[in-house]
Parts: sequence; structure tokens; C-alpha cells
Amino acid sequence: MLFFFKNKLFIILCWIFLGLAAGDIEIDLPRPLKSFVFVVDVTMSMNVEDKNIGTESVSRLEFTKKTLSDAMPGLTCGTYVGLGVFAGYQTTILYDPIEVCEHFSDILKSIENLNTGIIWAGDSEVSKGLFNALNLVSNIKRKSHVVFFTDGHEAPPISAKYRPRFDKKNGVESGIIIGVGGENLVGIPRISRSGERLGMWGEDDVFQLDQFSLGRKGSDSAETLVDEPGFEIDPFLVENLQATPGKEHMSSLRGKYLKLLADEHGLHYEKLDSTESLLRSLDGYRFASWRKFETNVSNFFALCAMFCLLMVFVKSFRKKV
Repeated sequence: MLFFFKNKLFIILCWIFLGLAAGDIEIDLPRPLKSFVFVVDVTMSMNVEDKNIGTESVSRLEFTKKTLSDAMPGLTCGTYVGLGVFAGYQTTILYDPIEVCEHFSDILKSIENLNTGIIWAGDSEVSKGLFNALNLVSNIKRKSHVVFFTDGHEAPPISAKYRPRFDKKNGVESGIIIGVGGENLVGIPRISRSGERLGMWGEDDVFQLDQFSLGRKGSDSAETLVDEPGFEIDPFLVENLQATPGKEHMSSLRGKYLKLLADEHGLHYEKLDSTESLLRSLDGYRFASWRKFETNVSNFFALCAMFCLLMVFVKSFRKKV
């Protein structure tokens, strides 16, 4: 009884903190949180099998899905994740960002279900799809950053002279283009909507030269064509477009082109090598912004209870000494 009265303050506080810890209390606290919209290229060239998972050769799309799924546990609770797909010249947002821990299994299932059978157009106009993605994400209420996974393969190829130019400023402050694929040209598998492999795309099956110069009009309302009087083609631009006339039925990672797009839109460019490299990319730039987030404080109260209990024994030990 004497022990209790001498230490009653810390003992009472200990019981109070234990009760609060058991109450599973959640309060809104300001924290640096991130919100991403992952946009995945699901066009035909993403079926090229030039990536590996372990010893197994897999397609760029399967590698992207596996890497993205494996990265989800590495995102802290409070991170918001949305998902979109790109095909043709458009991006479609499948769902706006949702909290990663609360919706973990749903996010994984949605990533797993991505495949090239869902495409609504056979073209792959990457620059337009990226621009479209940036505009869509800028309209999301929660401030979010685009993470655009693609091999950069433009189909039909584009001309340095008649290249799409987007003058409308998007509202996305920063984001990343993630390049997927190998450095060597590889044939593109021809796959049906049901997933059946029908061989490979041949040289005569695809456009080998750009079609803008043949009269194709822009397919985006904000797009103009760089066709001004006296316009001279920059050899540097030609090199970075990485077009391969005569070999457009094959594909490789167009890293220089994606870096060019990233620079033009104020984004970062990274190559997808592993889950670890993806997490470093998501963590390596200033994507976090301070937001209030419902935080469980049970652990904090439990630590306070342990501290009070420790102080009881410290006081008793000092008196004995």
C-alpha cells in the first residue's frame, strides 16, 4: 500500500494510458502523404517478351504488373493510389486514388486484371496518351502525380516535322515516366482479345513511316502540328524520336524519346528494372504534401504507459539506493 501511495501519480497515469491504448483511438494528424495515379500502357508492343521474372522470360506488361504489385507493400499507409490504362491516343482512369492499406487487395486485383485484350484502339500514340493522362489527373480533386508506364513505342511512327505539339498547360506539377523494355529490337506478338497467340506482326502489317505527312489530322483538340514556315528539322530531335523505318513491326524501349517527353512536360524519367528501383523512384522526388490523415494513436499511448511504469520502478530503485 505504501508503494502505491508513493508512486500513485505514475501508476494512475499508467492505467489511463493503457485504457486509451486499448480504445483503438484514431485522430486526424497532419502528415506528409503521397498520391499517385499509375497509368499502364496496354498496347500491343507491351506484349514483347524481353523482360525476366527470375529465370522466366515475360512480357513488358507482365513485368510491369508484377513489379507494381510487389511495390504496393512498400508504400506507407496514407499513400493514395489510382489506376489508369493507355491505348490509342487516350488514357482512361479506372479509379481515382484510394488509400493503399484500406484497399490493398482491391488494388492488387485491379493490377492483375490488366491485359492488352482491353484495348479500344490498335494505335499507340504515346505523346498524346501522356498529355491526356496529365490533363485527367489534374482534374482529380486530390492532388496527385502521374506515373506513366510505357515502352515509348509510337504506332504509327511520328515525324520530326509533323510532331504533335501541346500548348495547353496541364495542372500536374510533377510525375514520372517509367520506361519498360529491353534495348534490342524484338518481334511483337500478335495476340487475340481472348489471349490466344496468333504469331508475330509482320513488316506489311504495320505503318513503317509516319502518316502525318500523308494527311492524317490531329486527334486531340489541344493538338497542333509543328509545320511552321521555315521550320527546320533538328537532327537531335530525329535521333531522340527513335523511329525505325522498315522495322516498326519490332520494338525496343525508346528511352531517349521518353526522356524527351519527360523534359518537355516537366516530368522525371526512370527505367523500370526492379521493385526496389520503382520504390526508390516513388520516394526519390518531392511528391509528398502535408495532409490530415486518420492516424491510430494506440501505440503512442502504449509507449506512454510503459514510460510511466518504468518511472515507478526507477523511483523505487533510487529510494532503495
